[in-house]
Amino acid sequence: MIMSFVMVIIGLTGLRTGAFKITYNRQVKGSVAHLLGVALLLGAVGSFVPDFGGTIQLVTVVGVIIAGLVTAEKIQPSPKAPRN
Repeated sequence: MIMSFVMVIIGLTGLRTGAFKITYNRQVKGSVAHLLGVALLLGAVGSFVPDFGGTIQLVTVVGVIIAGLVTAEKIQPSPKAPRN
C-alpha cells in the first residue's frame, strides 16, 4: 500500500513538472518523464488487481527505473556564488 502511494506521488510529480530524479546526479526530463509518470500511475492502479498486484507493482517499478537510467541526463552542478 505504501508503495502505491509513493508511485502515485512520483508519477504525479513527473506529469506535473516534466522532470524527476532517478539517482542523485541523474534526471529524466521532458516527454520521457511524462511517460514514466503515466507508467507509475498505471502501475499503482494495477496494484489493486487480486493475486497479481504485487507483481504488477514490482515489474512497473523495475521497468521505470531501467528506462529512467537509460534515458537520464546528468545534472549539471550549479556554479557557486563567490563569498564577500
